Amino acid sequence: RYCPKLFRGVLGGPSNKVSNLKRIAEFEQCLPNQMIMIGDGIDDHDAANDFGCLFVAVSEGSFSAAYPDHQAVADLGEVQICLKDPV
Repeated sequence: RYCPKLFRGVLGGPSNKVSNLKRIAEFEQCLPNQMIMIGDGIDDHDAANDFGCLFVAVSEGSFSAAYPDHQAVADLGEVQICLKDPV
């Protein structure tokens, strides 16, 4: 669900995730290494890796199930911890 107080927009199909990350970088005028993608799927991780930005996994998702040793957050309040100690 879109929460306009938290997000400037929500991107999805038909564009792929890497294309969406590029659109965000252009709009925000930043480089991939200045961005973080938060996601729950393996495809989210792969898109972040292909684009060159940091990936933070959400603990309730297919990525965490497939890679249980990877650091993950239960809520967005924990993201800052990952930034201090990235895996």
